Amino acid sequence: MTRRWSFNTDEIPYADHEKWFYENIKNEKVSIYIAENDKGEKIGQARFDDDGGREARISVNLNPDFFNMGLGAEVIRMSTGAFLRDRTDVNKIASEVIKGNEASLKVFMKAGYSVSGEGNKRGREIIILEYNAGRLK
Repeated sequence: MTRRWSFNTDEIPYADHEKWFYENIKNEKVSIYIAENDKGEKIGQARFDDDGGREARISVNLNPDFFNMGLGAEVIRMSTGAFLRDRTDVNKIASEVIKGNEASLKVFMKAGYSVSGEGNKRGREIIILEYNAGRLK
């Protein structure tokens, strides 16, 4: 189910994912936040890609073991807040949700993101959502 709503729907070999992960955690323009519960179980992760200016893009992945528990919006809300506290120079975060992915659209809106437009990415229609830092409480 998770790959269905990704821009790359191909299965990713673990070695490729591991290489990608280690390259990204060293990249100063990438911030990765991992959400865990009180048992130390991984609930999900949020990655923020800095455009080098005052904007960033968020990508979220929830552990399928925690689907349908109402945790997606909380992961997005908490990671967005942490990122904006860590990166006071960023004032806007964008998310790209593939059209038809109603669950992601709802959780981003519940987390305080607003629809700002539509577009096309890698041949797929997307909905663009934005979070303005001025709304951080």
